[in-house]
Amino acid sequence: MSNGLSKIKNEDFAILERIKQAEETALAELYDQYSPVLYGIAMRVLRSISDAEDILQDVFLQLWNKPDSYQSFGISIGSWLVINTRSRAVAKMLSKGVRHQPHQIDLNNITFFSAEHLPQNEFQSKVIDAFKKITPDQQRILTLICHEGFTIDDVAQILKVTTEQVHKRITEGLRIL
Repeated sequence: MSNGLSKIKNEDFAILERIKQAEETALAELYDQYSPVLYGIAMRVLRSISDAEDILQDVFLQLWNKPDSYQSFGISIGSWLVINTRSRAVAKMLSKGVRHQPHQIDLNNITFFSAEHLPQNEFQSKVIDAFKKITPDQQRILTLICHEGFTIDDVAQILKVTTEQVHKRITEGLRIL
């Protein structure tokens, strides 16, 4: 395990232990660090301020009330929060009967967490640096899903690949991240 990954795991473990001890400042730290990203993801999927706020609240309440629900599966707590937020937002969107329609998109002009959407902070820099380590194809797929709010089926249609190929590329990209 590399020093960077060890540091992430140690920091995740430490903050999770603080949350298990009902230390509100630990949850506040996580919220301050990750809420802009998570809110952006929920907004992209739901396109509703109140729904995005509800999802954000649900994700952090889950972590506060059930800190053992975080299972690392080799990913950082930040990645887990992103995946959890995205999953909840898509589930809410589908429960409302709303579905993104695939549309024409210029794949060369997609940006990931641009400066206009997020405050400059250490987390953003780390995300951008890590994002540069995955292939352009993995970047496109993760951006379409996490940032643009498309489903895996939509991405498969847009890129003209199978859903299994999309799943494989997501898994490989997340493993690198």
